[in-house]
Amino acid sequence: MIEKHHESNWGIWSISSVIFIVVGITLWVLFLTIPSLNYGFDKGIPLYAYTMVVNPVGIFLGEIGRKKRNRLSIFGITGNFILTFSIILLFPIGTLLLGP
Repeated sequence: MIEKHHESNWGIWSISSVIFIVVGITLWVLFLTIPSLNYGFDKGIPLYAYTMVVNPVGIFLGEIGRKKRNRLSIFGITGNFILTFSIILLFPIGTLLLGP
């Protein structure tokens, strides 16, 4: 009888990548819903800028999970990639809707 070696489908790398997606979404929701957090780079780092730091780390962790064949790694890579570049889509849309 041939034994099948089952690796963990839910690896720590892919779960960490999904957690970084949740962190990125939370940062965007806080930025869009709390007006006192809308400040420029002259007063500090705005919350949306953290998505450009946090989500590439999630992409890296998802890639490690993909190499270890974890289940959620492709979802983690895709979600973190979308959140990393969401600023490119969100600012022009906001400018069109709300004005410069």
